[in-house]
Amino acid sequence: MRNLDYENIFISTDRGIYNKKTPINSMKDAIKFCLESGIEIKNIEKMIKFTPKNLVEG
Repeated sequence: MRNLDYENIFISTDRGIYNKKTPINSMKDAIKFCLESGIEIKNIEKMIKFTPKNLVEG
């Protein structure tokens, strides 16, 4: 996960990049991190960008 700016977070869904976890686990961890950081779920929905191709391949 990396911040692009205040309102945009990009989550890499490539298998094996983040601690060899599956894309779903990586996204789950990223969303959990956002929630634990105090970001409301409605704002997380606006901030997260998923890469459909990688989701399908995962």
